[in-house]
Amino acid sequence: MKKVRMTEAEYLEQLGGLFEKLKLEMPQASDQDIYSIYQQREFDLMIDFRLGTDFPDERRQELKKLQHQLMCRMEELKSKLLSGEISADDYAVVIQELVKQKMTDLTVLLDTDEFEALCGDGFPGIPLDPSLIGRS
Repeated sequence: MKKVRMTEAEYLEQLGGLFEKLKLEMPQASDQDIYSIYQQREFDLMIDFRLGTDFPDERRQELKKLQHQLMCRMEELKSKLLSGEISADDYAVVIQELVKQKMTDLTVLLDTDEFEALCGDGFPGIPLDPSLIGRS
């Protein structure tokens, strides 16, 4: 079966202005709630762009579940880092472990070509340099 992938232009067009569009659709929602929905829609668009709009729904849901778990854990870690509960070194170690686990989970869910399409050369910036954490 030929994969029907979204073009880069289509991807960028749909991604552009998405946050502002969500703000207009949900004027009473907080920026944090809107950002959460934005992340979900952005991930859906990335799947359409990298794996195809016809990527099987059951597997798409598994990808979204993995992504949601990762984002929740990262948000929890960010809060701990900002409150001083964990150091930048500890944060970097845990994030690297999460990324390794996500890559392992993805290799179980995706075939080699799909993994390459979704992740490319992996995750740039890993391993993390703790001295750079918290800097803009």
